[in-house]
Amino acid sequence: MIQTAPEQTPTAQTPTAQTLALRLLTAFDEKDLPTLQALIAPSAVLHVPGRNPMAGDKHGLPTILGFFAQVAERSAGTQQVDVTDVLGSERHAVALCTVTATRLGRTLHNQVAYVMTFGNGQLLSLRMHNYDQHHVDGFWA
Repeated sequence: MIQTAPEQTPTAQTPTAQTLALRLLTAFDEKDLPTLQALIAPSAVLHVPGRNPMAGDKHGLPTILGFFAQVAERSAGTQQVDVTDVLGSERHAVALCTVTATRLGRTLHNQVAYVMTFGNGQLLSLRMHNYDQHHVDGFWA
């Protein structure tokens, strides 16, 4: 028998993870720092896969925001995240995206799935899953 964790019942006060994920991705796109600070839990964890200088676990809101600032800096602001779809339940969401950027004469074009867990209206964890990790590692090397 498959058992699942009890899910929150969404209300006007507790939107679904899908709704929260869309708000989060929009806030990143618009560089809306107040919304990002409201949507990311102070103890959230960002898991960045790979074997490159950008890889590793990022713990806490300041570190997560610092990571995305570093991405913008290292890509000279060229990174673009195009959202294909967001799937979700009450606690979990998966955003299917295409990430593009240029850096040092290299071009990144990567399909990625952002797997997110939410609680109490905030992001608790985000795991990046890259389609071509080798390509991503080479881009950020």
